[in-house]
Amino acid sequence: MGEKINRWLEKPLFVYLLGLFFLVYRTSPYFASFQLHIFLLFFAIYSSITYMVILSTKKFGFSKYIIGWIMFAWCTVLFKDLIFEIAEILFSINIRVNQLAYILIFLCILFYFIRRRQSILFTKKANQILNIFLIFFIVTIFLSTFKSNEQEKLHQAYIDNKDRPQIKINSSRDIIWILLDEYAAPACLTSQFHFHDGLVDSLQKKGFYVFDSLPSRYDNTLLSINSLFNLDDTISISNYMYAAHYLKQSKWVQQLKQGGYSFISLDFLPIDSNPSLQSLPFFSDNYANQIIQNTAMPILWFKLSASVDKYNLRIIQSLKSIIQKIDNKPVFIWAHLLIPHFPFYRNEYGKLNEKIIFNPSAVAPEEVSQAYKSYLIYGNSIVLDIVNKIPQWQNKTIIISGDHGARMLLKSGDPRRFATFAAIFYPGMDTTELKKIHYLQQIPFHLH
Repeated sequence: MGEKINRWLEKPLFVYLLGLFFLVYRTSPYFASFQLHIFLLFFAIYSSITYMVILSTKKFGFSKYIIGWIMFAWCTVLFKDLIFEIAEILFSINIRVNQLAYILIFLCILFYFIRRRQSILFTKKANQILNIFLIFFIVTIFLSTFKSNEQEKLHQAYIDNKDRPQIKINSSRDIIWILLDEYAAPACLTSQFHFHDGLVDSLQKKGFYVFDSLPSRYDNTLLSINSLFNLDDTISISNYMYAAHYLKQSKWVQQLKQGGYSFISLDFLPIDSNPSLQSLPFFSDNYANQIIQNTAMPILWFKLSASVDKYNLRIIQSLKSIIQKIDNKPVFIWAHLLIPHFPFYRNEYGKLNEKIIFNPSAVAPEEVSQAYKSYLIYGNSIVLDIVNKIPQWQNKTIIISGDHGARMLLKSGDPRRFATFAAIFYPGMDTTELKKIHYLQQIPFHLH
């Protein structure tokens, strides 16, 4: 039995184990979405392509070194982000696709010359090491997946059983919340960007209470919004995919519905299990997307430069339409704009930029700062236009906020990454009550 296993380990099984490792690795962040048939389908596709390439090269007589090329090709496709991160660390530069290709070609040629000088015995030993190495990591990730899943089961129980203060719904005013992603607090805009935010002046003239700086519990969009909709949930979460799971069961929306409200969500996130307004490549809303996210595969059918801007325009159009159709039943309307979050598509006049910054770390800080401020001014004009078009807006509860601060030029842990914009209006506003708000996620407790 031992000899049989040893003979199998001497074969280059690692080229297939890589596919299994990838699937387990991509499943591990959020096991609850796991679907066996999708898992098997992806592995079958991976194995079939690999086998067909090996078989074809054998037919034409140049299969001796094809395994190395296949491994590099699959690593490039499946672990795109990881390879780019490693390359940037090793070379201290921003590696572009063509540069990465040159590096891979060089490594493949190097691998070829090393392999041709080695004996068959060495190759078999190398195969054993690579096979055992990948099997070890597959088992390790598999076990950690179950550990995270059990941890989040306890978190789910905590959310379900936590004795939260019930939100007092003393009125039936419509609630409209417009969230501008990555909108820094006015104090941070002044200190960080040397910029005076005109939106503050405009909203204060309308009677809004504007916070000079209001921290979020998190500097991550999904964690921040999940905490907000689950009534200031501050328990550590394994990863953002589990946060999306909790977001589907929004405790705040459930309480509002019990109070007679309806809920309209304009977001790519599944708040209260509402369908995403539009799928975006950086957020997975099903198991298949979870697998292909952060690989080179989405490039085949997603064009990020168009999809996010299209999403923003769709949010703006939908919100303007919905606010004109509000009926007598109280409603909570939530709209999430990816402005002024990068990529910075538009200038302050709403025109598409000739040069769109997709990666702030790849350009000079001065360019990032200017593009961010310009995009923010564009967002301000959108917000004011929407508020002015809300019928009888003075009779409604309106919140304009960010989800966290402007993170792109700040190191991890900097408090300015958490400090965000927040402005609130409702009839007969009690500013003493609003001053009790110390975190963005506490706003729901002070609106009614």
